[in-house]
Amino acid sequence: MMLHVVYSAQKLGINRIVVHANDTDILVLYVYYTSKYRHIFRELWIKHDSNVYIPVHDVVDRLGKATCSFLPFVHALSGEDDTSFMYGIGKKKMWDAQALVAHPTLDQFAEVIQDDPCQLTDVQISEAKGILVAAYGASTKHL
Repeated sequence: MMLHVVYSAQKLGINRIVVHANDTDILVLYVYYTSKYRHIFRELWIKHDSNVYIPVHDVVDRLGKATCSFLPFVHALSGEDDTSFMYGIGKKKMWDAQALVAHPTLDQFAEVIQDDPCQLTDVQISEAKGILVAAYGASTKHL
């Protein structure tokens, strides 16, 4: 669907785009890709069934590029359509846990996994483990 957004903006000159979606997976992907293609269109909105409009462009501006790049990682760990969630750990708890652990190499996780999913470094794996341990409330100093 993001290809339709980019095409509409680039080829048709549309600057305000509304996408109808009800799934957090879609929201996360649109936030991620909007941070990459923000220069192409002025506004991107997601319309929810309850007639709520989410200004994705504002979400991207508030979160910043690094957080938008990291968002798919946290979302995948906390459960999405393709992955199960961890017992007792929801999206908010996982998001709070990532704030407790330094994760400089995971900030570019989406780009790394997209280029070659088998090339995660030991440092990235250690940072991911730290986030999981923090989500369960344990100390991360021994990782």
